[in-house]
Amino acid sequence: MSEKTGKEKLKETADKLKAETEVKKQAEQEETAIALNDLEMVRQDPELAKMYADNANVGAENLAGELPMLKVHTQGKSTKNELSDGSRPSDGWFFYKPTGEQFEKLTVHILTISRGFYAEGIPDPKGNKPRIFNQIMGGVIQDNGNLKPFLLFFTGKKLQLMWDFAKSISKYTKAKPIPMPMFSLSVNLSTHLEKNNYGESWLIDFDLVVNKDGNPVLVGDKETFQYLKNNAELLEDSISGYIENKEIRSNVTAQEAEEVFDGESIINGEEVDGKPF
Repeated sequence: MSEKTGKEKLKETADKLKAETEVKKQAEQEETAIALNDLEMVRQDPELAKMYADNANVGAENLAGELPMLKVHTQGKSTKNELSDGSRPSDGWFFYKPTGEQFEKLTVHILTISRGFYAEGIPDPKGNKPRIFNQIMGGVIQDNGNLKPFLLFFTGKKLQLMWDFAKSISKYTKAKPIPMPMFSLSVNLSTHLEKNNYGESWLIDFDLVVNKDGNPVLVGDKETFQYLKNNAELLEDSISGYIENKEIRSNVTAQEAEEVFDGESIINGEEVDGKPF
């Protein structure tokens, strides 16, 4: 058998590429058809369509470089907080940055609480940057049937109230025979004003939502349970990435760097109330 000429080899390669392109094109068309069928299925179900619309950005906040920050607005200090209408939030109210909304009180599911870490605080008048101990709470706000993911920072005296709450629910999260995941509980958040060395600060209060028998109100359906579990993992990833970028590692002891909040141990954070991170 004679060897193939250069022209024949070129034609063979071209035919092969054409065949592969055709297979790929057909596969893409099939994928598009499936996607369109799925989309039509969503469109035909108003309730499902609303769920898609309401949760379009869940888990994707970091794609635009924007974390779903929740803050307590402090008059005179929180100068960058601005509502969607351009006005300032009310003093002591919760400000939700992604939508420019404010809430006097919130009902949330707490999905995760980060390990403790040190980061730079706001420079003092001399230009010194304090080393501030932080923990980040990740969760979702229950807002008229919608679940909005949030990250909330805790420093100074705010930490103690969070630790106390975590201790109080350990009897449920470690219950026998069926422990209750923290994210399955509903929690009311509110604020109160308290004096400190810097003047006054807004602290966050935690109240477990209970039924008339005094037992926790739990997530009642599998879909919501799975949704909260999945978002707990997404928020943990976002928080881990944030800490990796912001954590001060120099001049921090190995013990400080490895401290992990487990719902029982008390980590001695620095008294930095009035100097928000």
